[in-house]
Amino acid sequence: MIHQELPLLAALLVFLCDIIERLAGQRQVGQIQEQQDICTTEAAQLYKQAEKLSAPSTFAQSAKLSRKAVALEKEVAALEQKKAAVLSSLLVRGAKAVRTAVSLALLFWLWGWPALFVESRAIWPLTPLLTSQHAAAPGGVAAMSAVAMLAVTRWASSAVAATLAP
Repeated sequence: MIHQELPLLAALLVFLCDIIERLAGQRQVGQIQEQQDICTTEAAQLYKQAEKLSAPSTFAQSAKLSRKAVALEKEVAALEQKKAAVLSSLLVRGAKAVRTAVSLALLFWLWGWPALFVESRAIWPLTPLLTSQHAAAPGGVAAMSAVAMLAVTRWASSAVAATLAP
């Protein structure tokens, strides 16, 4: 009984790990990246304005704009450190570790056994790639190996997580 439910539980756990990773890390990283882009473009504009004001009569304005641009570049560096801290946070690392552990445990548990039985026509163009021929079941049902099932589960859960938490 456990052998039959294990792939479903593993797929659900991988999906939850993807959602956690997405919510905890990627959203914050995206916001930080937007701030970095804004600061970088603003600093570039300030440098261009400072170059235009490089005459002796406007040297004070040029120096002021250059100092603002340097301050913005320091803010970009601080945001980069903040982004690295978010990516290495305990929650994100924990989700990645759980997903990896579940995947490895499922591979070891189901090595040599079919992980999932699906109708051949449901995965028709990819049937030879996703199913193992030596464990094929009769009646139009194909046996999907653990490696193929994990690959499909990972791809699908990442796609759904990206949709749920953009």
